Amino acid sequence: MRHSFNIFFTLLPLVPLVAAHGYLKSVTIDGTSYSGNEPTEEQPNPQDSAIRQIATNGPIKLVTDPGLACGADALPAALTAQANPGSAVAFQWRAINGNWIHDHGPLMAYMAECKGVPCNEFNATEGDWFKIAELGQKNDSTHEWYQKDLTEGKPYNATIPKNLKAGPYLLRSEIISLQIATSVGGAEYYPSCIQIEIKGNGDGAPNSTMKIGDLYNPASPGLVVPDIYNPGYTYAIFPGPPIAEIAPQDGPTGGDTTDAASPTVNTSEPSPASTSASPSNASSFMDVPISASATLCACSDAAPWGTQQAHNNAIQDSATPSPAITSATDASQSQPQPCGQSSVPAPHGRRLLQDLVKHRVIRRVA
Repeated sequence: MRHSFNIFFTLLPLVPLVAAHGYLKSVTIDGTSYSGNEPTEEQPNPQDSAIRQIATNGPIKLVTDPGLACGADALPAALTAQANPGSAVAFQWRAINGNWIHDHGPLMAYMAECKGVPCNEFNATEGDWFKIAELGQKNDSTHEWYQKDLTEGKPYNATIPKNLKAGPYLLRSEIISLQIATSVGGAEYYPSCIQIEIKGNGDGAPNSTMKIGDLYNPASPGLVVPDIYNPGYTYAIFPGPPIAEIAPQDGPTGGDTTDAASPTVNTSEPSPASTSASPSNASSFMDVPISASATLCACSDAAPWGTQQAHNNAIQDSATPSPAITSATDASQSQPQPCGQSSVPAPHGRRLLQDLVKHRVIRRVA
């Protein structure tokens, strides 16, 4: 009997890990709510929805799984939600029998244009995905995760990028749970897709996109967190690409202009390190004279270029983030990560420095 009690209490902490998964219950866009369906294993006869129905409430475990796009065996939705550039979006996740239960890990949102066909005919694994939002820990003394808010029945919020061109898109809401991600392969992915139609007369497109199979490196620091339960732990590196910039399609493509999209470094190898979502204040700028002979350092495969001291200053002086998820419209204020010790000469000199000014990593001085 004594051994039976020991086994019971040993297994008890594992119950939430195997039973407490969930699905996207609803999405609200500019005040209009669209309900989702429970997974087909729970609700085999779904109601019409703009949210693609998934097959099971369990997580995706492999970054090479096609289900990473929209969820396990996700079915095309019957409806299409309406949105505009700048629309406010609220994602409401829940477990089958109550509120969401996991509380460690980032919340993110992506989009992909449904090219050539309506979204209900579009294969999400063929999409060109770009990140529009990411949110991790609260920048306060608790260091609690925003994911914990979902356990209290709260949604998490994102914003459709301003000036995004009109057309059909998949909007991908994702939770990454890290409660057992102390080693490679422990991260759990919960994606879900909403079919939307962007209205308006925007002409913007993302400066970079990625296929779903290239999105994450399972060994990246944002997905392997051995110190996650240590007191004072800070989650500083988000998995995947940085938040995309939305640039006019007919805008300039070369020359000395700060309106051009910033360079993306080695997008085929994402997420050894990605940019953080904490906005930085004016004190994080580093005054740097614009000079073509300046030396820059590459911070990561996915992060913008920047000077080492400017990046480190930005981390030390970052301001308290908004409780709303960071949007693509605020991407220029994303907090950069520390650069490595190796510096390389800037191949484009003046152009790259102007991109740094655009990203507010440095500030032009006379």
